[in-house]
Amino acid sequence: MPATPLSSPARQSAPLVIALLLAPLAACGPEPAAPAPAAATTAGPASPARGTVLATRPAVLRGEGGTAVEITVRGETGTELQVIQADAGGLKAGDRVTVLPGSPTRLSRAAP
Repeated sequence: MPATPLSSPARQSAPLVIALLLAPLAACGPEPAAPAPAAATTAGPASPARGTVLATRPAVLRGEGGTAVEITVRGETGTELQVIQADAGGLKAGDRVTVLPGSPTRLSRAAP
């Protein structure tokens, strides 16, 4: 049986039918990439924080051959951190300190 040519209205609606059939496939493509998260900083607290000295102990600076003091501090939020600095400034367990962020993080005796 020979194929019958499409009438004019059928010929005009053919692109619409094809578009409707292919539309669900467009949803199967790759999802757009999520935006990258903002860079996190790990250098220490963003602003000076306060804490209490838990312990101090001597430390040896590798490569420099010098000595320093490692000071363990519990911050007001309960987090603990260790700071190594050349001079402890007479800090001892129980002293209140201010944590000065930067590179390197430093400690100073807190004002009463």
